[in-house]
Amino acid sequence: MVDMTRRVNHILFALLSSAIRGTNLSENERMLYSPKVLEDLLKIGQKYDITHLIILALQQNGLFSPEDREYSKIIFKVLYRYEQQNQEYKNLCEALEAEQIPFIP
Repeated sequence: MVDMTRRVNHILFALLSSAIRGTNLSENERMLYSPKVLEDLLKIGQKYDITHLIILALQQNGLFSPEDREYSKIIFKVLYRYEQQNQEYKNLCEALEAEQIPFIP
């Protein structure tokens, strides 16, 4: 269990680094990836709202195919969450403006 957790943590931070910096994973990091790890990565991604970065890094490194049916579900969930947050943000801004409460958007 500890080895799996360590493995997931290592690949997670490697993927986040890859997504943010636009670099590729090393061969050792690529070897850590497996479909079982993907499940754990996506759970963490949903919990911390970083699924989009995980997917981006997996795509950049050829570990996740856009044609994959599961990919479409994940992307739609991410986009739906983004749209929900965006709508809530707009509603909040409109309410603050209507009440003439100063804020930094």
